[in-house]
Amino acid sequence: MGIEGFQERFRKSGRCGFYYRLLEEGMVGAGDSFIPVHRDPESLSVAQVNALLFFDNGDLDGARKAWNIAALSHGWKESFAGRLRKAAQATKP
Repeated sequence: MGIEGFQERFRKSGRCGFYYRLLEEGMVGAGDSFIPVHRDPESLSVAQVNALLFFDNGDLDGARKAWNIAALSHGWKESFAGRLRKAAQATKP
């Protein structure tokens, strides 16, 4: 972006930039509507997952819940899995 500190400001804004999952390629135009085809009743909002990933590192219950969201990206799931593995290793005698 060429703006000093942009990445950190963007991260702190709580806006990760990814809100929808594309299931089928096609054209979208002004005035077109989007209709959710599925909503997981156990899901978290984008803001909640973003907060868990970047700010609430100690919330292991939230990390477990996020890790169990099937639609969450592989990269984010792996971040939560790593946190949970690390916490499990820390509690071993």
